[in-house]
Order: sequence, then C-alpha cells, then structure tokens
Amino acid sequence: MHQCLQISEILCLIVKFISEGRIIVPWEGDNPIIRRDLLSLTLTCKTIHGVAVAALWKRQDSFVPLLKCLPSDLWHFNPVTNLMSFCRPLVPTDWVRFQHYAPSVQSLTVGSDVAPEALENLAMYGPLGPDHGLLPNLRTLSFSVKHVESLVHLIIFLNPNLRSLEINDGGWNLVPDFSGLGDVLGDVAPLLANLALRMPPSVENIDIRRSTGALTSFSSLPQHLKTISWDIPFDLTDVIHLAALPQLTHVSIFLPDNIADVQLLQTSVHGNALFPALRCLELRAQSLLHGKIFLNFLGKHTLERLVLCADEIPDEQDLDNVAEVLKSLRRNSGDPHVLESLTVSCDDLLDEAEDYALPFDVLRKNLLIFHNMKQLALDVPVTVNGDDDNLEELAQALPHIEKVQLGSRPTAQHTSFTLRGLSSFARHCASIRWLTISINAELEDEKADQDGTWEDLGTGEELVDLTLARSSLIFPLPVARILCRMFPKLSDVFWEGDPAQWGPLEEYVIEFSNCREEAEWDAWMRESVPSPSVLDSGSEEDEEGEKWMNSAS
Repeated sequence: MHQCLQISEILCLIVKFISEGRIIVPWEGDNPIIRRDLLSLTLTCKTIHGVAVAALWKRQDSFVPLLKCLPSDLWHFNPVTNLMSFCRPLVPTDWVRFQHYAPSVQSLTVGSDVAPEALENLAMYGPLGPDHGLLPNLRTLSFSVKHVESLVHLIIFLNPNLRSLEINDGGWNLVPDFSGLGDVLGDVAPLLANLALRMPPSVENIDIRRSTGALTSFSSLPQHLKTISWDIPFDLTDVIHLAALPQLTHVSIFLPDNIADVQLLQTSVHGNALFPALRCLELRAQSLLHGKIFLNFLGKHTLERLVLCADEIPDEQDLDNVAEVLKSLRRNSGDPHVLESLTVSCDDLLDEAEDYALPFDVLRKNLLIFHNMKQLALDVPVTVNGDDDNLEELAQALPHIEKVQLGSRPTAQHTSFTLRGLSSFARHCASIRWLTISINAELEDEKADQDGTWEDLGTGEELVDLTLARSSLIFPLPVARILCRMFPKLSDVFWEGDPAQWGPLEEYVIEFSNCREEAEWDAWMRESVPSPSVLDSGSEEDEEGEKWMNSAS
C-alpha cells in the first residue's frame, strides 16, 4: 500500500517540481521563468506561501537581494561604482526582515557588486556566533570579490552546514595569502566536501607560481573533503596533509617547486596509505620531472583520470621525463582497466618550439595495458615515431578510445605513419571523434585514390575532427576523397603548411560535410512530415467524430 501524503508534503512536491524546472526547457544558471512561477505561487494563497518563498530564496546568484531586506535607509548604490554600500552602521533592529529570509538561502554567490566597506560592516555588526550565523543553512558558497583585502570577510558566511566553497579571482592585483584557511575551515565548516580556488592561468604582473604559505599548521583540513581544486602552489606540508584525508577522490593542485623534498616528509603520514580514495588527479607543475616525482610519491593507485601540465617546455634532455611519467603511471596502476583519460601537456607552446621523436615502443610498454581508455592526449612537442603496423596495434589495444593526440604539432619528418594507417582507427575504434597525428600522405597523382587499392579500409562513423599538423602532402583532392570515405562524418580538418596544398582538401571536406547534413535533413523531413494520404485519412476521421458528437448531443 502506498503511503499517504500530508497536505504540506504535497505542497512541497509541487514547489520542488517547479523549482527544478521539470516542466520547462532546462536552463543553465538562474532561470527567470522558474523564478516568475515561484513568485506567482507565493501570491496564490497563505497555505503555499511559505513553501514557495523558501524555494524562491533557496538559490541566490547575488548577495544584493538579501541585503535589500535590510532597512531602505541603510543601503544605497554608489552612483560612480554602482556598488551597494551602507549609509550608516548597523543596529540589531535592522536584522529582523533579513533573518526571516536568511534560513531559506542554501546557495549564494557573493560577487563584486557589493562594496568592500559593506562586507566590513557586516563583519563588525552582523549576527555572528554559532547560534546567530549570517546564513545558518548555507550549503554552497561562491566568493568572488575584487579586492584581496575583502577575503578576510569570507568567515562571516561560513557555518557548520557548508558543503561547498569556491573562491574566485575577481580581479586581484596580487596573490592572496591563504595561510591558516584550512585550520579555520576544519573548525567552522567540518562537513565541507568541495573546496576550490579559481585563478586565470596567467595574470598580468602576478606570479601565481609563488606559494603564499601553508593552508594548515597541522592536519586540520575538513575530514569529509572529497574534492579540492587549487590554482596556486600548495606548501609542501599541505600536500602531506591532503594525502591523509580519507574521502578525497578528486584532486587538482599546483605542485610547489620544492616537491622533490616530499620524500623527506612522507614519514609524517605514519605508514598510512596516501590519498586512499583518490580517483581523479590533475597536476600542474614547473616541469614534467616534478610530475614524475609526485607520481612516484603517490605510489600504487587506481586512477580514472590523470592530467599533468608542465609550465616549462621540455627540451631534448627533459624528453626522457615524458617516458618516465608514462612508466610511473603503468608501474603504479592498481587496476589498469579503470583508467579512462590521460593528458600530458605543456603550457605556452611556441610555434617555433622544436619537435622531438618519441619511439612508439614507449607507448607499447606503458599505455597499451589501459584497454578502457577513452582519451589519450600527449600535448607536448613530440612526434610518435612508428609505422602503420604500430597504429594497428594502438587501435586494437584501445577500442573504446574517443580522443587521440600524438603530439602538440607532430611532423611527418619524425614518423613513418601513412594515410593508409588511419584505416586502423576506422576499423577498430568505433567511438573515436578527435584525432591529432602526423602522416605521410604523398600520393602519386590526382587519381591515386581510384587505383583499386583504397577500398575496404573500414568506416569510422564518429570521427568529426582531424588534425594532421605538419603532415606531408602533394595532391590534396585524392587525400580528401579517401578521408571522407574512411570517416563519412568528418567536418573539420586542420593541416599546417602551404594553404595552396591543404586549402583544397579543407574545402572538399567542408562541402562533403554540408552535402551529408543536407541529405540527413531531407531524410528526417520525409520521415517526420505525414504524407498527403495520411492527412486526408485524418480529416475523414475528424469528420466522422464530429458527426458522432453531434448525434450524441
């Protein structure tokens, strides 16, 4: 027997149904249509008013509407900066209306539309304390202030119910000092599960590679932390403290320059497993060598995703670290069938950066055991040196692959891959959509694709984006026809070099793609639009139905 619902429960379900947008088109962010419907519900009757108001205040993309609940003689907008500020100090009676709606707020974005002095006034005169928090039920907080000095006021929004905290660069002129933040979070927000600091990869006049001190003075980070993403370097002790968190599954961090000393501190973990729940790891480091050191420190793990991005462009001597990173990944893999994504990249690659050959044997020994991999991106200045048999081996070993990138700008001078070798992906990789590779595509004449040797090469139904980088090419049109035959959904081809050579190839692929899309549209229209005979039969049925209704009446 189904459980009977009370009236209050039915009202909550109705409001939840509307607030989640299930009856309209999904919308990213705050949906004005949903808010309009909720506002209408608040005005319907007293019975549903309270539930609808709570849903209306549940998510706030700005702090301004809440501050407008304070007396109107207290706040104003600066005519020059258009920032909300206060005209006078706060008094206890100012908080009555604010505190009526504050418990309903569960998600809030504090942006740069509030003046720094307003946040300072809130910190000085606001209802603080364990029993009188500013927003006692706040669970998700995004803090995006413009002035670094305002970050100290983050604490007024913290509470024991907070689960997610994201700090965003609102236009800072220096790297903030977050020393001790971990200690505060462990004490004030012990149930915090998600923590993030977002900063642009490069900010003018700011060296974000400079560490600003330890987040924690001891291992006091929230023990329920599951994800952390931090865009400035951690202190070495913070790395050790993170390693001891029992529920941490997703880690995205900037390694300190002294990461080589991490082995000296490893004994402080007291023999416990490092990062015991880790599944997704994103590392930004000064060099690939630092990434290799951290992977060796990490030890045996079963990862689903690994991203390693180096700030320095590797030279020929550092190229060995690419192979060492792959070797460390294989050696420390607990279950190779779990890894789905691997990315090794370098920031700020220059067009004139020298390209080096990476033997295919490095991939064979270290990567072909990850049979369920969906993304393999070697976005570093290398060209995988191999032949078509090696491509066949790669495609057979990774049947679920969706993206393959064999170098940032690979060149045909360092490899023996050919146009015919691409058929391995067409035959064995049914899900591949993006491919970056360099090949030798120098066919003998304009009709080389019609000599009978280019048939039955397989068909890759999903490939849409092909980057051939610095491949060699003489006759573009036969190459274009072969590519479109192997990959019929191909829509974008990028090829460095003389536009007179690759320009006709690109134009052919675009025209082929447009013709295919038009044919698919015509086929869809023929299936969707009823034929005239169907429309006529429907009209006769409508007439019979109308006669029956008239006779019944």
